[in-house]
Amino acid sequence: MAEGFTDPGSLSSVEANNLVRRVAQQDRNAFATVVSEYGSFVYSRALKLTQNPQAAEDVAQVVFSNLWTKAAQFDAQRGNLFAWLTILTRNASIDHLRVEGRHARIATSMKQQLAAVSPTVGKEMERKERQSEVRAALDQLGESQRKAIELAYFEGLTYVEVAERLGEPEGTVKSRIRRGLQQLARLVGEIDGI
Repeated sequence: MAEGFTDPGSLSSVEANNLVRRVAQQDRNAFATVVSEYGSFVYSRALKLTQNPQAAEDVAQVVFSNLWTKAAQFDAQRGNLFAWLTILTRNASIDHLRVEGRHARIATSMKQQLAAVSPTVGKEMERKERQSEVRAALDQLGESQRKAIELAYFEGLTYVEVAERLGEPEGTVKSRIRRGLQQLARLVGEIDGI
């Protein structure tokens, strides 16, 4: 067992290791057992790191998705399943916080740019030209990315509200927005602070 990690689960290390081997073979029952056994821990750890219940749910989903796809990488010689899930949770939480921070900076930058536009004719022309560039770039995005970005940034909806409006999972909406913003940045040029 990895030093400093106390396994909260009722499974022995041998049972947990066997489950991970079965998950690596795409055994859905083994995966369900791992999620049932460790789901509360992963969520509570993610909540402690992100300080946001929705973010903690997203992180837990990423952690268990990584477990499903990377179970073959688990090495019982390096630590137990609990320690591995702890590391996966920490890494996914940090990644989530980075992405959310970037989106917040983009939104703030866009708001500041809009607020800085003065009503003078020259500034109004620049603003309209920039709007045209952004609209042309948005039109080059796929329909699903464009719609998600318009709802989030032009209508001011949260990720949850965008997901509800589009009838899609929040994680899918977040991914579309992130990829769409990256493509917009390439098409329109870097916005200060991105």
